[in-house]
Amino acid sequence: MIALDTTILVALHRVESIHHPSALAAYRDAGGDGAAWAIPWPCVHEFLGVVTHPRIFSPATPIDIALSAIDSWRARPNTRLLSEDDTYWPILVDLVRAGAIAGPRIHDARIAALCLAHGVRELWTADRDFSRFPKLRTRNPLVSSGSPRLLTVEESAVASSGARDLPVLKRRAGKAKPKVTRAIVDRIRDKVAR
Repeated sequence: MIALDTTILVALHRVESIHHPSALAAYRDAGGDGAAWAIPWPCVHEFLGVVTHPRIFSPATPIDIALSAIDSWRARPNTRLLSEDDTYWPILVDLVRAGAIAGPRIHDARIAALCLAHGVRELWTADRDFSRFPKLRTRNPLVSSGSPRLLTVEESAVASSGARDLPVLKRRAGKAKPKVTRAIVDRIRDKVAR
């Protein structure tokens, strides 16, 4: 079974994304042979948070449209939504201890543990942070060949949106303020192209 991560779901949903055609092909391929494919529930929640956030996308996706997108994925034949069961906790504990994972990376460990607990053979993602979990095989379907450079969720949102008003957080007087600069967006896009 193949699972799709938030980065793929965002690129699939945002048609202006430079990665939308690749994400659409990946979505079709994930369950194209009639095999089960999956989305971990934490990726559903993260997807909602990213695409409806007005500081990430301008315009942000209205919540009803984002919810409809999720409903359409859920309605697809052979779709499974991955949630915790009795096998999940020991796997999460093992991943966290083995990788010395803490803080916000627990979110990725949770996704990795869900995939491993449900027998996912490959997680399709553009997020390089999953390389911290060698037990989970990953692939970036948004690139066509070579060893793809995987992106963080934030980099993927910036690089794929094409919007000019995407924020990059800049510290000012100890408080995070959204600051948009074309040079930063271009630099991230250049990294994606490598």
